[in-house]
Amino acid sequence: MQTYEPHVHAERRPAPLRVIACSLCLRVLHESGWIDANEAIRELRTFALPAPVGLDPGLCDSCLDSVAARRAETVSVLVIAA
Repeated sequence: MQTYEPHVHAERRPAPLRVIACSLCLRVLHESGWIDANEAIRELRTFALPAPVGLDPGLCDSCLDSVAARRAETVSVLVIAA
């Protein structure tokens, strides 16, 4: 009968790949730019990895600009209303 030794099995497991994904549009930061999630799956071949990919949150440039514009719009409306 085999006994379970978690420290032995953990050493054999490769560390999961971690990528930064935009929290709003789900594009993935790859090399120096943001790419569509489907393209990232193909390029990184995540379907062939032994463990699921870990996602770290982020904001792509276009979503960041969009959020900043909406915040600026909201501030100007609040100032006018005051």
